[in-house]
Amino acid sequence: MDTEVKVPERPSSLPEMDSEFVIIPPVSHPGKYLYKGELIFCVDIGDVILEVEAPEAGMLLSMEVKPGQKVEPNQVVAHFDKSHPEPIKSKIFHGFSLGHFLSGALGAVVVLGIYAIWSNEL
Repeated sequence: MDTEVKVPERPSSLPEMDSEFVIIPPVSHPGKYLYKGELIFCVDIGDVILEVEAPEAGMLLSMEVKPGQKVEPNQVVAHFDKSHPEPIKSKIFHGFSLGHFLSGALGAVVVLGIYAIWSNEL
């Protein structure tokens, strides 16, 4: 289900000023899976920076603004799909690195070499 993500209005607690709404980094990219509360983009309105977060867990489908771009309150700037399933994370390779592989491979070679020397098969 596609949900529109809009630029928030100026908070009522802030005095009315003649400042522009400008998108500033960080800005998430389309195709990224976000969890509820993760940052999508920020809006600078002068003395205040508003953070726009993911309304629910889902996939960011599109981002129609770039950092530095001026926007208006309630302008649709992104589309979010909260029905998109969470990506599957492989537990097999969790924490696996080239260093682990090399140390394991090197260890196997050393053990086999020692065994070959010990058994006079080298």
